[in-house]
This record gives sequence, structure tokens and C-alpha cells, in this order.
Amino acid sequence: MVEVALAQIESEVSRCGFTICGLYHAHDNLRDNHVDVFSQKIADKIADNISGAIVATLDSKKLSLDIDTHALIVQQHDQGSGKWRKREGSSLKLEHDSVTLQCAAAVIHKKIYRDLVDFDMHLDDISLDYKNVELNMEIDSCL
Repeated sequence: MVEVALAQIESEVSRCGFTICGLYHAHDNLRDNHVDVFSQKIADKIADNISGAIVATLDSKKLSLDIDTHALIVQQHDQGSGKWRKREGSSLKLEHDSVTLQCAAAVIHKKIYRDLVDFDMHLDDISLDYKNVELNMEIDSCL
């Protein structure tokens, strides 16, 4: 199903003139922030298609109702060595970081993450929007 989802998303983003350049990854276990084998395989597939692909893992331990720093662990693929290298926090910049962090805190406070639909949920019930248009509109409204 992952290959189907990736193909569908690639088709969608290419119509808009975009390219998949990375993978966002989060665990349901709050204490876990490693990249599991399944997610690593997806990231490797993306890295086969684009130079400098990234994996952004959510560090759930840094999330709170008053977020003062980003909670992302970012790894970038090095085409030369074929390895994933961790990017240090100082090299990671969020666009409009104070507003972005306030919005992330608001999303957590409102618990709208509960409305997030992934592709598996969409396959179980095709009426569910895996593009999460309404959720994205709500997030955009707080930016």
C-alpha cells in the first residue's frame, strides 16, 4: 500500500509542479524518536529519486502547550556516501519561527491532530480525505 500511496502522491504533487523531497516521521510512542525500518525504506526510495532528500522526525518530548524551540530531528541523505546524516539544530530554520511555534502549540492545545487522516484510513473509507484539506486550512488560519 505504501507504493500505491507514494505513486498517488507523486502524481498529485507533480501536477502542481512540486517534487517529493523528504519524509515526515512521527511515532505514536512519545519516548521514541528513531527512524524505524519501514520509514527508512520509504526514505531510501525517496532518496533514489532526489538528491539531498530529508527525513524529519518529530521529537515528541519537546512538544508542549508552550513550544519555544522546534521539535524536529532532521537527517539529510548524502548521495556521495549513500548515508543519512543528522543535521544539527542550528542549521535548521523554520520560516517565521515564532509564529510557526505558536501555531504548533495551538494545534496541540486544540487537539486537531486527532482529525489527521492517513492513506491507510482513506483506503478503509474512501470518503476520508488523506490530503487533509480542512485540517490544513485550519492550520493555515493560525499562521
